[in-house]
Amino acid sequence: MLRPRPSLIAPVLAWILASVACSLAFAQAPTGGVDSEDLLDPAATAGSSLPDAPEVDAQAEAARAYADGDLLRAITIYRELGATHAIAAERVRFRVTAAWLLFEQGDRSAAGLELRQILFETPDLKVDSNLYSGEFLALFQDAQVEAAEARLRAAGLKLQAGVAAFKSADHELARRLVEESLALQPEQPRALYTIAAIDLAEGRTDEALSGFERILALERGAAQPLSPELKAQTLNNVGVIYIGRNQDADAAEALEKAVRLVPRDARSWFNLGLARLALGRRIDALDALRRAHELDRRDAEISLRLARVYQDAGSWVESVALLLEATNAHPEGAALWLELGRSQRGLGNQEGTTASLRKAIELDADGTKGVAAPAALFLAEAALAKKQFAAAANDAEFATRLTPQDATAWAILGLARQGEGNLAAAATSLERAAALAPSRADIAHNLGTVFLGQRRLAEAEASFRRALAIDPAASESAAALARLQAARSSDGKDSKASPAPARPASRPRVAAAKPRELGASVAPVDYQPLGIRGLLVSEVTARGMAARAGLLPDDLILRANGQPLTQVPTLLAMVRNPAAKSLQLSLLRAGKPVELVLQLD
Repeated sequence: MLRPRPSLIAPVLAWILASVACSLAFAQAPTGGVDSEDLLDPAATAGSSLPDAPEVDAQAEAARAYADGDLLRAITIYRELGATHAIAAERVRFRVTAAWLLFEQGDRSAAGLELRQILFETPDLKVDSNLYSGEFLALFQDAQVEAAEARLRAAGLKLQAGVAAFKSADHELARRLVEESLALQPEQPRALYTIAAIDLAEGRTDEALSGFERILALERGAAQPLSPELKAQTLNNVGVIYIGRNQDADAAEALEKAVRLVPRDARSWFNLGLARLALGRRIDALDALRRAHELDRRDAEISLRLARVYQDAGSWVESVALLLEATNAHPEGAALWLELGRSQRGLGNQEGTTASLRKAIELDADGTKGVAAPAALFLAEAALAKKQFAAAANDAEFATRLTPQDATAWAILGLARQGEGNLAAAATSLERAAALAPSRADIAHNLGTVFLGQRRLAEAEASFRRALAIDPAASESAAALARLQAARSSDGKDSKASPAPARPASRPRVAAAKPRELGASVAPVDYQPLGIRGLLVSEVTARGMAARAGLLPDDLILRANGQPLTQVPTLLAMVRNPAAKSLQLSLLRAGKPVELVLQLD
């Protein structure tokens, strides 16, 4: 049997005997060549400074086995003590002793494995170099390197599993795995980022912001800077949190840094566009949103937001083109179809508007996406303008079923019922609208007109007065109230008097005039697939009405006085209407919206 080298027998025996006799001292400060920070476990040592009798006996037995040269028996006992001792520091010390005895026995491989396992669990462990041979210390150093590499690999695997769990929305598992990864390798930027991202996904924005800021702070003291991608992602999330807190200037600053680091990140450009919109920087916002769309043309959210910016700017052609592409890529996107309908209405394409809005309703039949109700209201308003009261009532009633707290839906339904002649139903709908929106003068006025039609004159007067109290400039309500009061005064009655309807002013007869000429050659066009229909100007007569208004060849006239134009006779009839003094023309010039006033001679 291999015996320990003589030069080490005395100190080792002394250490073993001391360990048996002075357990209290060991509990307070580990000896035997081991020195490690935070090895003592307060919970394990509380109330148990002295080891139990079996542990004392085991240490004595190990000492005897060692003295007798029975290293295998000593190793076995020290391993058992390393697994069962109540004090964490003592467990480590006994395991190191077992490793050293394995090394002394000539089993270098087993000794190295033991040390790697110890150092994997206790990476800050140190040994007293005076008590061990140079060969054992070299083995210890190799084990340190291998254990560190093993911790790094284990940390990476746990982080990878945690990220996968996060993507699967299993936040509890993800947090546990990532925290275990951080325990193995503290201050990992990617792990810290994942924890912060989990906090953000769970709505814990304060914790998330602290986590992201901690990552950015790491770079200042780190030997290696953060990767541009990770730093940009961190800044992007910081920007998102700031946007949610209405700290728009801070958000824009963070997001501008993000896009400088990674210029091809579509989401950072998108969020930057939102921050700039909130700051009122519409041109810069449009530039950012366009860049986001160029980088990711299939992102429905980016397309939707950019289309709304185009709508706000009156850029209907750009909005329609963008949304046609988006609905082709995402035919199930109800919100995209709604915005396409709005944009087509801006171009005067009534057929396209109706088809797109009907598609939006079809995709959101139960109203859970918040799309069907506004789409139905658009259709109801359009039908109401055309005096298609039954169609308007159907769409408005559908909207009230989906959004019963929407005052506008009830108001449109009331107007549609009034147009149908069902004044009782109209009054009921408008009364519901007035209860939901008591500060809207238009609803109060329309309710007054319905009461007037029902000869409920006192209620009509009260409604008109309420409209004037809300909006003193409500001229229609003031005129209706004046007519009602005048009728009462002239008739001498209170509630049963019917005010005389207003009569148009008489006009003197004039001789028939020569029909007006537009002074331009126009032809109907229908551009597919944009859904743009109108009248294309091919020639403009010098010094004619069209020329004086500023009309140019290649202009595309979309609407006159808000009415869509698809046929030449419609425009000519409006020009030749003797009662008309001017026409408001809405047109496209080189793809840009232009408004002109055509003065009718």
